[in-house]
Amino acid sequence: MRNNRGPLMPRLFHVPAIATCLLTLALSACSVHTLPASAVQQERFEYITQKTVPAGQTPEQVAQQLGGKVSFWHEKTRTLLVGFSAQSAKVGISKLSGSDLEENQDAFEIPEDPVTMNGHVWGLGHVWGLGHVWGLGHVWGLGSSWSDQTYTPFPENSAVWSTLQLQRGQSIATNLGEGITVAVLDTGVDFQHPAWDSNAFTPSNTFKDFVGHDLNPQEEGTFDQPGYGHGTGVAGIMLQMAPKTKILPLRVLNAEGQGDINTVAAAIYHAVDQGARIINLSLGTNKKSSILESAIQYAEIHKALIVASAGNNNVQKLLYPSAYSENHKNVVSVGSVSNTLLKSSFSNYHQKLTLTSIGEDISTIVPEGYTAQASGTSFAAPQVSGALALALALNPGLDGEKAIKFLEDSTTNNQFLNPVFNKMLGSGVLNVGQLLQFTQTQNNN
Repeated sequence: MRNNRGPLMPRLFHVPAIATCLLTLALSACSVHTLPASAVQQERFEYITQKTVPAGQTPEQVAQQLGGKVSFWHEKTRTLLVGFSAQSAKVGISKLSGSDLEENQDAFEIPEDPVTMNGHVWGLGHVWGLGHVWGLGHVWGLGSSWSDQTYTPFPENSAVWSTLQLQRGQSIATNLGEGITVAVLDTGVDFQHPAWDSNAFTPSNTFKDFVGHDLNPQEEGTFDQPGYGHGTGVAGIMLQMAPKTKILPLRVLNAEGQGDINTVAAAIYHAVDQGARIINLSLGTNKKSSILESAIQYAEIHKALIVASAGNNNVQKLLYPSAYSENHKNVVSVGSVSNTLLKSSFSNYHQKLTLTSIGEDISTIVPEGYTAQASGTSFAAPQVSGALALALALNPGLDGEKAIKFLEDSTTNNQFLNPVFNKMLGSGVLNVGQLLQFTQTQNNN
C-alpha cells in the first residue's frame, strides 16, 4: 500500500510543540497520567507460528523445540506465538508438521496511501491540513457539546454530525457512553494534548505499548512520518461520538504506520482481558492470518466487538481484519462515504461490508496541541465504535450481536445514490439517532 512513496518534500513551516497544557483546563491530561520511560526495543521476528502449550510444558520449552523464541504468551488460553528469524525459520519449518509460518514484520499498515504536501503527510490526496491550536474551554465530557445545531468543540464537524444524527443520538444516550471501554489499537495517543478530559482513559496500569515494549503508548515521531498522529486522531473522533467512554490506548503501529501480526494479535488479547467492549482497528493487511483470527475468536467468545476499517484502495475487497466480518459475528467492517452519502473515491467496497460512515474531512485532534482534518476509512471506523459505545452504555445488557443488528437496521439507505456499487456498501450509512432510538425501544420492552 505504500510502495514507491519516494522522498518526503521539505517542510515549509515548523509546527511548534505545546510545551505546557492550557492552565484553564484543570482537567486536562497533563496531570492525569505518569507513564514510564520507553524500554529497550525487543527483538522483532520475521516469521511467527501459533501453538497451544501442553500441560506440563513451558512456553520456552515449546519455542526451543521448534527452534524459535517466545514472541507472545497468553496464559489464560495457553496460546503461544513462536517467533523466527529468516534463518531460524528454515529450521522451524522442518519441525512444524506441515504448519505454515506466517510473515510477521510490518504486515499491518494504516489504510491510507500517504502523499506529501507542505511537509504534512496524510492519505490519498488528503493532507493533515493542520489547523488551530486546541482552544480554551473545549474538553469533551464537560457539559453539553451542542449549542443548538452547532457542535461546539469542532463547529466544522457540525454538518457531518448532523447527517449522522449525532445530536439526536446523544440526546437519547445522555450518559454519553459512560461505563464502556473502547480499546484503540493504533499508533498510540499524545497524552499531553490539552483536549483530553481527566477521565478520558482507563487506568494507566492497563496501558501497553506493543511496539516499544513498555507501558507508555505515547505517540512517537514527527509530522513528516505517515503514521504520526493517526492514533490521536482516531481517539479524538471516538470521543466526539461518545465523550464519556474510557479509551484504552494500545500502541501497535510505529510512526510509519506499520505493525506486526504478533503485535496486533497480542493487543487484542490484552484489550479483551482488560474489559474492552469494543476494539477499534483502523488498520489493515492484505494477508489472511490464522493468528489474527484466533485473537478475534477470543474477542468473540468474550463478547467484545471488533470495528475495523475497510481500506482505501478503491477496490472490491476488504482488508483484514475487516474482512472477517464475513464469518465472525462480532466484526464490523466500515467503509467511507462523503457528507452527500456518495461512496468516497478511495473507499474499498464489498458484498460483505457491514456499513459506511462519513470519512472525508473530519476534524479531530493531532499531537502537539493541534487539530487537523482527516480523511479515510480509518476515521469512519471510530464513528461506528463511538455509536456502539453509546448504545451499549444506554443498554448495558445489550448483546453484541443484537447491537450490530440494530446498527445495520438503523442505517440511512444510500443505495439509490450509488447504483454502480449495488449491495457493496453494506446496509447503508451510520445513523446514530436511529440506532439509539432502536436501543431505547429495546430497553422499554
